[in-house]
Amino acid sequence: TDTLGQSVSTEWDGNGSVVGHGLTLRETPHVFEVGGQRLYAWCAFDTLIFPALLNETAHVTSRCAVTGEPISLAVTPDAVQALAPPDAAMSLLPPQDMSDVRRTFCCHVHFFVSTAIGQDWASGRAGFEIVGVHDA
Repeated sequence: TDTLGQSVSTEWDGNGSVVGHGLTLRETPHVFEVGGQRLYAWCAFDTLIFPALLNETAHVTSRCAVTGEPISLAVTPDAVQALAPPDAAMSLLPPQDMSDVRRTFCCHVHFFVSTAIGQDWASGRAGFEIVGVHDA
């Protein structure tokens, strides 16, 4: 817990227990169901990396950051499957300060129903890349 305690992004409950760090018990837009448990991810990209770290398949539901339309996918440790809509995309922004990854990265990484919608959202926002979910 020393490492988690030093991270400003770690979420704690009133009893001093960790309730979130990348995955969280607190509700976010990114529902992450794994092993029969409902968790939440801090950002769209987290939903893609945690299945490999956990060696488990996750079922993800989220919403487009622009239209609010639903996005769903299954993520195995090796691949994205059952992506709906099939041309969904996400925003990526290289983190500038890893001491607060949630503030500098996660809060900027969203799902979009299409690359075009994502690119429109990113126009005028410096440093963002919009990539297809399969490419991310």
